[in-house]
Amino acid sequence: MFTNKFIQASLAVMTISALTACSGGGDGSTDGSAAGGTTAVTSSGVITAFGSVVVNGVRYETRNARIISADDGSVVLENPSNAQLQAVLGVGQVITVRGSRSDDSNGVANTIRFDDELVGTIDSVSTADGSFVILGQTVSVTPDTIIDDSIIEAVRGVEVPNDQRFGDLPETLDQLLTAGMIVEANGFPSQNGLEATRIEDVSNQTAPG
Repeated sequence: MFTNKFIQASLAVMTISALTACSGGGDGSTDGSAAGGTTAVTSSGVITAFGSVVVNGVRYETRNARIISADDGSVVLENPSNAQLQAVLGVGQVITVRGSRSDDSNGVANTIRFDDELVGTIDSVSTADGSFVILGQTVSVTPDTIIDDSIIEAVRGVEVPNDQRFGDLPETLDQLLTAGMIVEANGFPSQNGLEATRIEDVSNQTAPG
């Protein structure tokens, strides 16, 4: 691939959002009554699959959804195809879905809001404790952290078909990430900074600030 998903989607230059407004854990949802025997829902969590979008175990149909950047409230996409959706969002990204749910496993998204979370130049990488530092913030990497395919491709020099879990890769953290790279870390606030659920390389974009 060797291309960044946000460049493919022609997004605006990303800005730093001081750690996310989402609460940690990614399991929050609120329900209420909706028309047609459905339940109104607001659900924040990590994308675990596409084919529409799956969050907190519920697959939300996205054909009539608006995709909104939490950075400035702008509408990035409307009525997206699945390919368009995946050009903007990735597995492991934290989003907030507003819409309705017909049962415990299926729903319809009216809006999907995403946050760029933390974007900046890597200052240092620590393989010992599985973390790196951006703009003074410590970002922890777990076996479940999704590594964007562009990072893996840059290390291996060959195309890879999908993003992958860090725990499934043979590469060490300091082989994947190096000081000077500009990355976007998506995740949840932790006691030490941010626990990453997804990491993307945005080195070919301008670092904010």
